[in-house]
Amino acid sequence: MSQEKKEEKKVSRRSYLKYAGAGVVVVAVAGVGGYYATLPAPAPPTPSSTTVPVTTAPVTTAPVTTASMTPTYTLKAFDPRFQSWLEGTATELEDLFSQATIDWTQAKGQTVKLICMTDHMIDPLLDLVPIFQAHTGITVIPDRYAETELRDKTYMDLMTGTGLYDVVYTGDEMVNAFAKPHVIEDISPMLKDTSVTDTKFTDPSDVMNLDPCRYLAEYGGDNDIYMWPISAHSTILNWHKAKLAENGLSGPPETFDQLMDYASKCKRSDKGYYGFCMRGKRGQGTNMYLWPAFLWGFGGRFFDEKYVPQLDKPEAIQATKFYADILINYGPPGTADYDFSEDLTETAQGKVAMSIDDPVLSAWLFDPTRSTTVGEWWFGTHPGGPAGWFPAEASWDFAISTKSKAKTASWLLLQFWASVPSLSYTHMTTYHAANRKSCLDNPGYKQEFAKYNNLADVYAKSIAKASPTYRPKIPEWKAVGDTMGAYLSSAIAGEISAEAANKGMQTDVYAIMEKAGYYK
Repeated sequence: MSQEKKEEKKVSRRSYLKYAGAGVVVVAVAGVGGYYATLPAPAPPTPSSTTVPVTTAPVTTAPVTTASMTPTYTLKAFDPRFQSWLEGTATELEDLFSQATIDWTQAKGQTVKLICMTDHMIDPLLDLVPIFQAHTGITVIPDRYAETELRDKTYMDLMTGTGLYDVVYTGDEMVNAFAKPHVIEDISPMLKDTSVTDTKFTDPSDVMNLDPCRYLAEYGGDNDIYMWPISAHSTILNWHKAKLAENGLSGPPETFDQLMDYASKCKRSDKGYYGFCMRGKRGQGTNMYLWPAFLWGFGGRFFDEKYVPQLDKPEAIQATKFYADILINYGPPGTADYDFSEDLTETAQGKVAMSIDDPVLSAWLFDPTRSTTVGEWWFGTHPGGPAGWFPAEASWDFAISTKSKAKTASWLLLQFWASVPSLSYTHMTTYHAANRKSCLDNPGYKQEFAKYNNLADVYAKSIAKASPTYRPKIPEWKAVGDTMGAYLSSAIAGEISAEAANKGMQTDVYAIMEKAGYYK
C-alpha cells in the first residue's frame, strides 16, 4: 500500500466516529497531550483488600469482520475524572490500528479468560477492552482476586494443569518456577512470528525490564521470554529538600555511610520528624524487598554455586545490622511492623526527612489526597555500599498458560495492553511509572510526570541498573524470603542481635533447601 493510501485510510478512520452518547469515543480530535493537559492531577482509588473474587462480564460488541467495517464501542473510565484521558488514549490506539502490520481479526470468535488482581492498575487496562474487542472480535473475561488469593489460584491452576485460564497475572519472581515445568508459554517464538506480532504495538527493545522475564540459563533455562511485563518496580530514595537543608545537608546521600549520617542529623524531635524510614515488616515482599540491596551492597550473597546459603557471613550480618540500626536509632517507633502503607504515611505527612520504597510511593507524594507535602520531595537512586549500588527489581507480568486453547488471541491481548498508549493511560491514572522507554516521550505522560520533580529520571536509572537476580528466582523463594524476613523483623524490633538473626536465617534456609532436594 502506498504512503498516500495509508494516509487516506488513517484520515477516513479518524473522521467517522461521532458522539452517539456519553462515553462513546471520538477519534477525530486534537492530540492526546491535550486531554491529559486539561485534567488536574488525579488520585488513584485505594486498592481493594477484599479476598472475595470479582468477575467482570465481557463487554458485548459487534466483532470486526472486514477491514472496511467501522469498529464502534462505548468507553467508560473506571473513574469519571479519567474519561478524557481514556478518550485521548483511544485516539492513539486507533492510529496504531490504522497502521497495523498483522491481521488483528485472525482469532475472531475466540475467548480469552484471565486471572488478575483487584489492584487498581488492572482497572485502566479493563477500560480499554472495548477497543480491543471491537478490533479483534475476541471476547475477554477477567476474574479478579486480591493478591494472596490470586497467587494461590494462579499457582494451583498452572501447576495442576487445570487450564481454567488462558492468561495469568503474576510477578517475575515466579518465571523460573513456571517456566521449568513448562506450564507457561515461551513467548520468544511468537515475538519472531510476523504474522502474530504487530511491530506498531510491540517492540522488545523498548521494554525496560524484559530480562527479569527470561528463564535464565543460570537456573537451567534457555534465556527466552516467558512473561510480558506491564510494570516495573525498583527502590527510590525520597528526600525532603527543606528538611535536609535545615540540617545543613544537600541531598541525596549516595552511600550507606552518608545515609546513616544524614539520618542521624535529621532526627529532630524538636521539629517533629525523624531521620529515616523503610519497611520493617516481615515477608518476602515487604522487608525482603529492600534488604537485598544492603546484602549486595556490602558484598554478600544469598547462596554459593551449590545453593548453600551464605547468610551467616560477615557481609550478610553487616547488612542486617545496618538495616536494624538505622531504623532503631533514627526511625519512628514501631518500624519493625512498617510496610508500604506506613512508609507512605510517614513520608507523605512529612514525619521523616528521608525514606526508601517503591516508585509508586514516590509518585503518591504528589497526590494531594494522600500527601500534605506535595511538591516538597526530590529523589535519588538507592545508596550503595563497598560493592556498589543495587536497587530492587520487581514487576507485574502477564503469561500465557500452555493449556490455553486461545494462545494467539491471548498474545494479541498482551500486545494491545503493553502498547505505549495503553501503558501511558494505565500508569498515569494509577501513579505508576511506565516500563517502556517510549512512554517517557509520550506527550501526555511527559506532561504529567514533569510535575514530579526528578522522579522520572531517577526511576529510569534505577530500572536500568536493577538486576534480574536481585532476589533468587528459585521455586522456594517465598518460603526462603518469608523466613529471612521474620528474623530481620525481630532484629529491627530489638528482640535479637544481627548475628543471631543471620544465624537463624542460615539454619532455617539451609533446611528449606535441603528439603527441596538441592543437596543430594
